Amino acid sequence: MTPEGLRRLAAKRTAEAADLHSDAARLRSQAGVLEGLLDPLVSMSQRVWRGPAADEFEKQVRVHAGRVNEQARALSGVATDFDRMAGQKKREAVRLQAQAAAIEEAAGTGAVM
Repeated sequence: MTPEGLRRLAAKRTAEAADLHSDAARLRSQAGVLEGLLDPLVSMSQRVWRGPAADEFEKQVRVHAGRVNEQARALSGVATDFDRMAGQKKREAVRLQAQAAAIEEAAGTGAVM
């Protein structure tokens, strides 16, 4: 591959890394919105409602809140994976740029790689 081709590929990897970081930030933001979203319902219910129906409602809210919180943690985990992949893309871009520079240097000195 030519130095120009390596640089184009490096630029593409850098853009992909930026996209992954951006996606990770959005996922973390959404996870933050979800985390604890349903928790206030139990305390609100306890202030205005008593009896078996209220107890069942609170039980169901706790079950669903646990599921929502679990999904929020899963989103955070995916965000971490995206950040890791972005780091790999950045390292690949640096490696490609170094290869391009090495090819150009070798061409300038008459050496063949």
